[in-house]
Amino acid sequence: MEAFEKRQYEKRLREYPEHFEYCLVQDYEARYVGERLYTFNADEISLQCFVQGMNLEIVSIIFDKQLFERDFLLQWLSYFGVHVGAAGKSARIPNAGAIDRAYLFFDHIVTRYIKGQETMTVKREGLKEWTDYNRPLVEKILDTEGRRIPIPMVVFNDEVLPECPSLKFNRKEDLVVLNGTVMNIDRIDEYGDGIGFYRKNIREPIAFMENEDVVIVINIFEDEAEAGKLCDITYMPMFDTTDDKR
Repeated sequence: MEAFEKRQYEKRLREYPEHFEYCLVQDYEARYVGERLYTFNADEISLQCFVQGMNLEIVSIIFDKQLFERDFLLQWLSYFGVHVGAAGKSARIPNAGAIDRAYLFFDHIVTRYIKGQETMTVKREGLKEWTDYNRPLVEKILDTEGRRIPIPMVVFNDEVLPECPSLKFNRKEDLVVLNGTVMNIDRIDEYGDGIGFYRKNIREPIAFMENEDVVIVINIFEDEAEAGKLCDITYMPMFDTTDDKR
């Protein structure tokens, strides 16, 4: 690695007691104040990203100091690159020499590649969705200094969602059950950083959940014997995918 290349990497490198952070987007905290930050493991590294609508942007790479010394980290950055494709589409990767890893994250192809001189295409066929097997750490960026807090994660019909879905019910036909308790509601929707349970013509929810230490699991089943549907909601302790407490 040439000295100039090394200096360019070091300009984007932050050091913390337990890890290094290489910022693909510098000062991303100022850009994404109030947004949800997702951290997910990708083999020996972790990636941090924001999901907004159909867009996914990886903003930094986390290197655990138990696995990476500074010089080894810089060599890794010189050798590997990370690319994110558009949602639902194949990925075209410029300046690549070989594909090392590829998988889906919220329907985007995420590829770790060896740097080179070619443009390579990664197709979706055969790739696994990361969130089908794992749970990312979800945090909210509080301010431009990067302070953050964990927030609840929502899993709807076995799919991890970037936010709570808006669900409507017919109280005469549908049954909504929260951890064994029947909820007489018309709608489930976002409330703050969690979910709220609403009735018609009442602006505020009759109940809500904002506990950052839980995963909220929502499953809807069609009731063939009756006209309506069953919505089963449970919550369980959050599985933290990283030991970092920044």
